Amino acid sequence: MNDGLKPLTMLLLFFTICACGGGSGSSDSNSQTTPQPERESEDNREARREREREQLRENGNKLVPTENITIVQNEGSVTAQIEGYLPDACHGPAQNNLDTVGNSFYVDVYSKIEGEFCAEVIEEYTLTVDLGDLAPGEYEVVVQEFTRWEVSETFIVD
Repeated sequence: MNDGLKPLTMLLLFFTICACGGGSGSSDSNSQTTPQPERESEDNREARREREREQLRENGNKLVPTENITIVQNEGSVTAQIEGYLPDACHGPAQNNLDTVGNSFYVDVYSKIEGEFCAEVIEEYTLTVDLGDLAPGEYEVVVQEFTRWEVSETFIVD
């Protein structure tokens, strides 16, 4: 290959990869439920989740770390107790955005950023998310999907 064409070829390859790539980033998400189709590809779900998180960021919100999910069943009614922490004093109370796709629940936990200069004080939170009265079957809860804080729990309703 002509030495003069190598840089041009590499540049073209770089732009092609960038245009096709996309990648996931960590991002940010009050308790809303958005019903979705029974099946959604992971790529579509990731792209939709990123668009939703971008809107949250534009409103001054930021995803917060999650560490654990506990599923609580009480006579058919199911809740997910999500535990995590707010990383500094500028974070307001934890809130959530809930999407339901078939038997899967996708939860983003976020908080409003309130200030610029923040004391590094970690505050733990427990957020209870109502999943509703569920028919018998197998279900999954995924929190902070496509982020470094992703946690999930599968459970069965008898």
